[in-house]
Parts: sequence; C-alpha cells; structure tokens
Amino acid sequence: MPIKKGDLVTRERGFSRNTQPWFLKPGLVISKPYEDKIHLTDVPLRVVDICIVVDIIIDNQIYRAVPVADLVRITGSPHV
Repeated sequence: MPIKKGDLVTRERGFSRNTQPWFLKPGLVISKPYEDKIHLTDVPLRVVDICIVVDIIIDNQIYRAVPVADLVRITGSPHV
C-alpha cells in the first residue's frame, strides 16, 4: 500500500541515528505525496534525485520533503 496523508509512519533509512534521533519516533503524514528534488551530494559534484516525498510531523515539528522510499507505515495488529 502506498503512503498517504493521515498515515502514521516511521523513517527506516536515509538518516543518521546519531544526528537525527527524532526520526526514530513515529510521525504523521500531513501532505499528499508529491515530487521534489533531493540533494544527495554537493562534493565533488552536485547530485540531485527527483523522487516522491511527503511532509511529516514529529513532536510538533514539520519535516518537509521526506522521501516515501525511506518511510514505513505503522499498522495496528489485527484483533483475533
């Protein structure tokens, strides 16, 4: 299933656990998926990737243009 606005997600990859620990917490998707440019490197060459991204909110902070490929939807366990 694709990620959509209103989903609860967690970031699985694409960040540093040491410098960006807030991405270990769940976040709420607050935008529809959209296409944006992501800067991968600046040195020695500037490399840019165009990918599908969403905006998420974690602890009242909005993080814009988070790649959907780096996110995993949090689903509840089915009741038995």
